[in-house]
Amino acid sequence: MSTDHPIPTAVDIAVVGGGMVGGTLAVALCHVLTAQGYTVALIDADPASAEGTQAHSDPRTTAMSFASRQILSALSCWPGDSSPIHQVHVSHRGYLGKVRLSAEELGVPAVGYVIDNGQYLQHLQQRIHHYAEQHDQAASTHSFTHPSTDPFTDASADPSTDKARLFHCQQCTVTGIEQQDDHAQLSVQQLSVTSQMTAKLVVAADGARSSLREWCHLTSRETDYEQVGIIANVTLDTPHQHIAYERFAANGPVALLPLGTHQASMVLTADNHHASHLLALSDDAFLAQLQQLFGRRLGRFIELGPRSSWPLYLVDSRVNCVGRVLFMGNAARTLHPVAGQGFNLAVRDMGSLIATLRHRSPTSHETHGSQETQASHDPGDASVLNAYADNRKKDQQHTIALTDALARIFRGANPAFSHLRSAGLLSLDRLPGARQTFGRAAMGVSAGLPDLPYPH
Repeated sequence: MSTDHPIPTAVDIAVVGGGMVGGTLAVALCHVLTAQGYTVALIDADPASAEGTQAHSDPRTTAMSFASRQILSALSCWPGDSSPIHQVHVSHRGYLGKVRLSAEELGVPAVGYVIDNGQYLQHLQQRIHHYAEQHDQAASTHSFTHPSTDPFTDASADPSTDKARLFHCQQCTVTGIEQQDDHAQLSVQQLSVTSQMTAKLVVAADGARSSLREWCHLTSRETDYEQVGIIANVTLDTPHQHIAYERFAANGPVALLPLGTHQASMVLTADNHHASHLLALSDDAFLAQLQQLFGRRLGRFIELGPRSSWPLYLVDSRVNCVGRVLFMGNAARTLHPVAGQGFNLAVRDMGSLIATLRHRSPTSHETHGSQETQASHDPGDASVLNAYADNRKKDQQHTIALTDALARIFRGANPAFSHLRSAGLLSLDRLPGARQTFGRAAMGVSAGLPDLPYPH
């Protein structure tokens, strides 16, 4: 995909960040809101997306909840290639308490799914290319009546069109923003050229160290867990039977998620000092430590893939929006990896935003005469963003509190607390109502699913 298209001067929605959150949202806006005729710019800084190599740039995996599978399918973003999780086993090392959940018990095909991030990014690139190519073809064949209209630089060139249009602004970075009452203006740099772009709504999906969050003076609560997350893929000598394990230990939890038939994706959390020790070990020594920590539930660990690590923080923005800028994914909040809730929460946020825009925006065939109708068609209008924020507040607060509590409660080797933790897991497993509640939370359906056109 080339980068020689001019940057559009005006769009309805600008999505800043071309990763898993930004790319998913750009595709979703074009797929679900096609009748609204929104123009969407995806501002993508990653040079790999322009070279078609992004699929190889992210070796990580993500555990998707059942709800995320449903939402991403409705948004035309589900990649198809995934490893289902048929059972979940949660335990506390050295103690009897454990919780077991099965898809059969919960009445679903799978409790969750594990996807390869690189393959998911490749799938998104294909979908993005599809919608951007559709726009290029339409722009090259459409006859515009206004002599001053440039179909590549004027997002309002043809207000009668009934299809969403996507500009994929590759190798671009946002270097500044100014907000007005009815729009936001972005300074967008592509290579050595800086252009101006106005947007009615800006979605900041530019990651945990979001520049937009800083420029918009978005306050957030930050907590250093003084822990490190370590990830790697582990090869097993026996099939994993599509069981996902989460095991709590004194230094932090370790999760092993099913991949293929004889692999597991490991997410291990450890205190800073212990993490330094683990990262310095040889592969064989690390596998021996992991085997000792985990036992033989998955047989023998025979090979370890490359390890990577990152410091663990809680970053919780106080609000979702500042003016016409909406923050999403890690730009809005970064969670502890325990229970794998980060991207799943972002998926529910994206689904809710799409549902809000879908039901509050008139189609292009409706009259835009009244002030109320014009406001509802404006994706960055305060009434639209307030409705989204109100809808998401409870689920966001609950998910943040849950992951933070798990990270704190299941930590440390104090015998008294360890017995209490074990008793809590044992009670959760033996009380059917509590286990069902836990199951619904694990599947991401506690807050219900957003109103989207789900496939039958």
